[in-house]
Amino acid sequence: MKERGGRSLFDVVVTKQPGTGQEPEVRLGLRCVIAGETTVCPISPPCSSDEQLRAEVERVRLDLDRALERGRTALVGAGEPEAPGLDAELPAEELWRVLEAVPDDDLFVERFNEMEEDRRKKVAEHVLTSCNVFSGRPALFSSRYDAETALLQG
Repeated sequence: MKERGGRSLFDVVVTKQPGTGQEPEVRLGLRCVIAGETTVCPISPPCSSDEQLRAEVERVRLDLDRALERGRTALVGAGEPEAPGLDAELPAEELWRVLEAVPDDDLFVERFNEMEEDRRKKVAEHVLTSCNVFSGRPALFSSRYDAETALLQG
Protein backbone atom coordinates (compact mmCIF):
# COMPACT_ATOMS: atom_id res chain seq x y z
CA MET A 1 0.00 0.00 0.00
CA LYS A 2 1.59 3.27 -1.08
CA GLU A 3 0.75 6.79 -0.04
CA ARG A 4 1.43 9.92 -2.06
CA GLY A 5 5.12 10.42 -2.55
CA GLY A 6 5.75 6.67 -3.04
CA ARG A 7 6.44 5.85 0.60
CA SER A 8 5.01 2.69 2.08
CA LEU A 9 2.33 3.14 4.73
CA PHE A 10 3.73 0.26 6.81
CA ASP A 11 7.28 -0.32 8.01
CA VAL A 12 9.12 -2.10 10.81
CA VAL A 13 10.76 -0.70 13.92
CA VAL A 14 13.85 -2.58 15.08
CA THR A 15 13.71 -2.60 18.88
CA LYS A 16 16.86 -4.65 19.46
CA GLN A 17 19.73 -4.51 17.02
CA PRO A 18 21.42 -7.67 15.75
CA GLY A 19 25.06 -7.93 16.81
CA THR A 20 24.52 -6.36 20.24
CA GLY A 21 24.37 -9.68 22.04
CA GLN A 22 20.60 -9.46 22.29
CA GLU A 23 18.09 -11.31 20.19
CA PRO A 24 16.76 -9.02 17.44
CA GLU A 25 13.16 -7.86 17.75
CA VAL A 26 10.99 -5.94 15.36
CA ARG A 27 7.58 -4.31 15.62
CA LEU A 28 5.21 -3.53 12.79
CA GLY A 29 4.86 0.19 12.36
CA LEU A 30 2.63 2.72 10.67
CA ARG A 31 4.39 5.59 8.91
CA CYS A 32 2.87 8.89 10.08
CA VAL A 33 3.53 12.39 8.79
CA ILE A 34 2.73 15.05 11.37
CA ALA A 35 3.56 18.70 10.74
CA GLY A 36 5.82 17.65 7.89
CA GLU A 37 7.84 15.23 10.02
CA THR A 38 7.73 11.49 9.30
CA THR A 39 7.82 8.93 12.09
CA VAL A 40 7.01 5.24 12.32
CA CYS A 41 4.57 4.46 15.14
CA PRO A 42 4.69 0.87 16.43
CA ILE A 43 1.39 -1.00 16.04
CA SER A 44 2.43 -4.45 17.27
CA PRO A 45 4.21 -5.95 20.23
CA PRO A 46 7.89 -6.84 19.73
CA CYS A 47 8.38 -9.95 17.59
CA SER A 48 11.48 -12.11 17.97
CA SER A 49 10.56 -14.79 15.42
CA ASP A 50 9.25 -15.00 11.90
CA GLU A 51 6.16 -16.83 13.22
CA GLN A 52 5.30 -14.01 15.64
CA LEU A 53 5.82 -11.40 12.94
CA ARG A 54 3.60 -13.29 10.49
CA ALA A 55 0.86 -13.57 13.14
CA GLU A 56 0.99 -9.81 13.73
CA VAL A 57 0.83 -9.14 9.99
CA GLU A 58 -2.24 -11.39 9.79
CA ARG A 59 -3.83 -9.51 12.69
CA VAL A 60 -3.31 -6.23 10.82
CA ARG A 61 -4.76 -7.78 7.65
CA LEU A 62 -7.85 -8.87 9.57
CA ASP A 63 -8.22 -5.39 11.06
CA LEU A 64 -7.88 -3.85 7.59
CA ASP A 65 -10.45 -6.30 6.22
CA ARG A 66 -12.82 -5.29 9.02
CA ALA A 67 -12.29 -1.60 8.21
CA LEU A 68 -12.91 -2.32 4.54
CA GLU A 69 -16.18 -4.08 5.32
CA ARG A 70 -17.30 -1.24 7.60
CA GLY A 71 -16.50 1.21 4.82
CA ARG A 72 -18.39 -0.85 2.25
CA THR A 73 -21.32 -1.09 4.62
CA ALA A 74 -21.35 2.67 5.09
CA LEU A 75 -21.22 3.20 1.32
CA VAL A 76 -24.08 0.83 0.49
CA GLY A 77 -26.06 1.12 3.73
CA ALA A 78 -26.11 -2.65 4.36
CA GLY A 79 -26.26 -4.41 7.73
CA GLU A 80 -23.28 -5.31 9.91
CA PRO A 81 -20.71 -7.34 7.91
CA GLU A 82 -19.38 -10.77 8.81
CA ALA A 83 -15.95 -11.38 10.23
CA PRO A 84 -13.18 -9.97 8.04
CA GLY A 85 -11.21 -12.24 5.76
CA LEU A 86 -13.77 -15.02 6.10
CA ASP A 87 -15.44 -14.76 2.71
CA ALA A 88 -18.27 -17.19 1.97
CA GLU A 89 -16.49 -18.39 -1.17
CA LEU A 90 -13.45 -19.67 0.71
CA PRO A 91 -13.28 -23.43 1.23
CA ALA A 92 -13.18 -24.72 4.81
CA GLU A 93 -9.41 -25.32 4.60
CA GLU A 94 -8.78 -21.67 3.71
CA LEU A 95 -11.19 -20.40 6.34
CA TRP A 96 -9.28 -22.48 8.89
CA ARG A 97 -5.95 -21.10 7.66
CA VAL A 98 -7.18 -17.53 8.18
CA LEU A 99 -8.63 -18.33 11.60
CA GLU A 100 -5.55 -20.23 12.72
CA ALA A 101 -3.40 -17.16 12.02
CA VAL A 102 -5.35 -14.99 14.48
CA PRO A 103 -2.78 -14.42 17.25
CA ASP A 104 -5.14 -14.03 20.23
CA ASP A 105 -7.23 -16.99 21.47
CA ASP A 106 -10.22 -14.85 22.46
CA LEU A 107 -10.21 -13.09 19.09
CA PHE A 108 -9.87 -16.50 17.39
CA VAL A 109 -13.01 -17.74 19.21
CA GLU A 110 -14.86 -14.51 18.40
CA ARG A 111 -13.98 -14.71 14.67
CA PHE A 112 -15.09 -18.34 14.46
CA ASN A 113 -18.35 -17.71 16.31
CA GLU A 114 -19.17 -14.72 14.05
CA MET A 115 -19.39 -16.97 11.00
CA GLU A 116 -22.68 -18.45 9.80
CA GLU A 117 -23.56 -21.81 11.35
CA ASP A 118 -23.14 -23.76 8.10
CA ARG A 119 -19.64 -22.37 7.61
CA ARG A 120 -18.72 -23.09 11.24
CA LYS A 121 -19.78 -26.71 10.76
CA LYS A 122 -17.70 -27.07 7.59
CA VAL A 123 -14.63 -25.62 9.29
CA ALA A 124 -15.20 -27.89 12.30
CA GLU A 125 -15.45 -30.93 10.04
CA HIS A 126 -12.17 -29.96 8.39
CA VAL A 127 -10.37 -29.40 11.70
CA LEU A 128 -11.68 -32.53 13.40
CA THR A 129 -11.00 -34.83 10.44
CA SER A 130 -7.88 -33.33 8.83
CA CYS A 131 -5.86 -31.62 11.56
CA ASN A 132 -3.80 -32.90 14.48
CA VAL A 133 -6.14 -32.07 17.36
CA PHE A 134 -3.48 -32.83 19.96
CA SER A 135 -1.42 -29.66 19.53
CA GLY A 136 -1.66 -26.02 18.56
CA ARG A 137 -4.85 -24.30 17.49
CA PRO A 138 -6.58 -27.53 16.47
CA ALA A 139 -6.23 -28.72 20.09
CA LEU A 140 -7.74 -25.47 21.36
CA PHE A 141 -10.51 -25.81 18.79
CA SER A 142 -11.35 -29.42 19.63
CA SER A 143 -11.42 -28.71 23.37
CA ARG A 144 -13.83 -25.77 22.98
CA TYR A 145 -16.04 -26.86 20.10
CA ASP A 146 -19.68 -27.62 20.94
CA ALA A 147 -21.15 -29.79 18.19
CA GLU A 148 -24.75 -29.01 19.22
CA THR A 149 -24.40 -25.24 18.73
CA ALA A 150 -21.43 -25.32 16.31
CA LEU A 151 -19.82 -22.65 18.50
CA LEU A 152 -16.56 -22.42 20.38
CA GLN A 153 -17.01 -21.98 24.11
CA GLY A 154 -15.15 -19.01 25.63
